[in-house]
This record gives sequence, structure tokens and C-alpha cells, in this order.
Amino acid sequence: MGRSPALLEPLANQIGKVVRSGPALFADDTPVKLQTKLKPKKTETTRLWSYVRDEGPWCGDKPPCAWYQFSTDRKGEHPVNHLSGYTGTVHVDGLAGFNGLFGEGKAAAIAYTLIETAKMNAVDPEAWLAWGLDRLPYHKINRIVELIPWHCTASSVAKIEEPNGA
Repeated sequence: MGRSPALLEPLANQIGKVVRSGPALFADDTPVKLQTKLKPKKTETTRLWSYVRDEGPWCGDKPPCAWYQFSTDRKGEHPVNHLSGYTGTVHVDGLAGFNGLFGEGKAAAIAYTLIETAKMNAVDPEAWLAWGLDRLPYHKINRIVELIPWHCTASSVAKIEEPNGA
């Protein structure tokens, strides 16, 4: 490849900035067999980490783009470094290597589920969560559906009894 990678790297880096400037991206890793001059008869499994921005399904106006990064292993430090400072939503598969992006992955999934569902139903997530947390300790689990965002508009919240019948 000669000097091509050095000449093209600034262009690839700019695409990476565009990918990471969007509200959401999709991340994955792909194993790649690599043969080196040191071991010409053997291959090593390396990784290409892919980060894709495609807002088309959500009627976004930005063009789709993909950014790839290379590593010699599958360690979670790579996506953490690649996405350092990124504040949007990251969609990933179950690879443990992505866990470093979220800390406790289950907590992140729960938070995203609640916040995004409230927003999708034109409910203020912060107000709804505060309202729900006040009621949750006293609410019967078999009636939990009553606390779902689309049942908790401003008018319905006012009609629901206060905790403990207060």
C-alpha cells in the first residue's frame, strides 16, 4: 500500500469525527485474519472495530458513514478509547468488550428504556420518573402497567391517587 494510508488517514479521521458527532451510532467488532512478515505461515486474529452512523431510518438529513479502527486484540479498552467523549446513544451487540462503554450495562439499558419511552410518548422523563419513584414502593406489582409513561399524562397523573391513599 505504500504511502497511501498516511495520505488517506486525515480523510478517514474526518469521517470518524462525523460518525461520532451524531445522536446515535452502531458499533461492532469483526475478526480479521492477519498474516505478518514475522510469521508468514501463520495468521493472527485481529479486530476491526466498526462504528456506523445512519440516520436514514429516522428521517435524518445527514449522509450515512462508517469509521473503522484496528486492534490486535479484542480488549474492551479499544471501544472505550475510540468513543471517548462521545455523548450520543451507542447501539451494540452482547460482546463483553463493549461493557466498558456503559459501566454496569444493565443499568444503562434500564435507564435508556425508561427515558426514551417517556420521550417517545411526549412525557417529560424527569417528571415522570420522579412521579413513578414516589409511587413505586406502594404500588402493587400486578398493576405496574398503570405507571407506564403512556398512562401517565399530566391529566391522568392528577387523577391517580397519592401513595398510601393520601
